[in-house]
Amino acid sequence: MNIRIGEACAVAGICVLSACGSSPTAPVTATVSTPATTTQPTTYTISGNLSATNGGQGIAGATVSIGNSTTMTGSVGGFSLSTPVTSVTLSVSIAGGGLVTRSTQVSNGNRFLTLDAISQSGGFDLKFYRELVRNGLEAPDALLPIEVWHVAPLVYLQTNDTDGHAVDPTLIDFAESTTGIALSDWTGGKFASLQVTRGTDTREFVSGWITIKWNNQNGVPYCGEAHPGNGGWINFAERTPGCRCAGQPAVPAPVIKHELGHMMGFWHTDSPADVMYYQADAGSCNTDISAREKYHAAIALKRPNGNLDPDVDPTSVLNEVPARVR
Repeated sequence: MNIRIGEACAVAGICVLSACGSSPTAPVTATVSTPATTTQPTTYTISGNLSATNGGQGIAGATVSIGNSTTMTGSVGGFSLSTPVTSVTLSVSIAGGGLVTRSTQVSNGNRFLTLDAISQSGGFDLKFYRELVRNGLEAPDALLPIEVWHVAPLVYLQTNDTDGHAVDPTLIDFAESTTGIALSDWTGGKFASLQVTRGTDTREFVSGWITIKWNNQNGVPYCGEAHPGNGGWINFAERTPGCRCAGQPAVPAPVIKHELGHMMGFWHTDSPADVMYYQADAGSCNTDISAREKYHAAIALKRPNGNLDPDVDPTSVLNEVPARVR
């Protein structure tokens, strides 16, 4: 019997492709693309300017260290250096004669920075600065980090006292106007507009607010007390005889300015010429925020909260404003 090849495959139930007369299919070979190799930089170039925090003038001859590299500033404070690629952030140190040593950090990369450091000329007093912004008068061995308001607080001015009685409207008006003046003075005009809400409620412990309260009890041993911080409060004593000043309401202007100073992040100082004098209740009824208080407060407002003595930024802060990436 003659059986053709195709019929044999059917009978056997098996078809081996090469034996059944079909041409074998060539295997498919996968093509794998090799990505182009990106050359990572081994150094970054960082340049910028260094100026005085208190004055704005360029600082020449200062040592600027960024990462593992160091350079000196030029005649108007300019600098440039190359630093090895080591980490995501780089430590920055600024030092030099007549400067308060400054430490901060920046992100790694080719960039232009505007840096600043405190000049010890022009009226700056490190001892007084520590008193005013770090509680250095009362706790010189436990200096505090800076903790100031960087946005204008909202003020809630209570119209009733602790017993629920209405406070003299003249005193309420005086407290509001004096608080507005003090807020502007403590911030060098940065917070020149005061936003006040009046009522019988409170904003204690509410972020963004300062609450002003009134204690009408006799024999209270203070003219005013403050619980500083975001959502804090001030409590003024209406009936303490030693707090009164001729021609002024029951709570005089120096007391209001003193307690607002605490709320803004400032501490007691050593001179009766200051509104933050540690014996302020015994101070002059005409005491105002002094020139040196305004000068040093303005410096503190240029530092992030958490800044440590003498001028060390917290590691969470990158000093890159106003930085331009090139």
